[in-house]
Amino acid sequence: MLSLNVIGAIQILSVLDAKCPINTMDGDKRATLSLKELKAKCTIDLTPFRIALVLLLQSKYIGKNSYYPIKYFLLKPLENISLYDLIKVFHSGLVIGDKNVLNTLYSGLNEEWSSLVYMDEQLSLSFSYQLRQIKLSHFKQMRNEESVSSILNALNPFFVYCLRAPEDDREG
Repeated sequence: MLSLNVIGAIQILSVLDAKCPINTMDGDKRATLSLKELKAKCTIDLTPFRIALVLLLQSKYIGKNSYYPIKYFLLKPLENISLYDLIKVFHSGLVIGDKNVLNTLYSGLNEEWSSLVYMDEQLSLSFSYQLRQIKLSHFKQMRNEESVSSILNALNPFFVYCLRAPEDDREG
């Protein structure tokens, strides 16, 4: 479900949080990581890594010093960054399907299809709300399947139902 760019952004932000958290600033001195150090801790390929790095800089989630050698640091704590925030940066919001196609196909044809458009809008609102509740700081807690499940179970039951594995539908 998550794109490679969003996964890269999560990795970059998590590494910076672990290696140079915001609370380590001492006057003008701030813990930083070089590009090489940062890339060494991330598992994604170089191209999506660079795309994520540039968009995180542009969005002011991370910063860099202005002198050589360039080093990177976290500007916002993970508690203030939601999964939805990153999806919005990399994909201009949550898109499930194509809103233009849905509106073109169903608007003005008859009232029967207006409920489909309404349902699509409600799903989008519901998913957006739920993704805003998942902060990147939660990923620190997600070390195994049980911790992931406990966080997801705290969310809307409909959202949990949508995220469950297809094999959950099998009987027996």
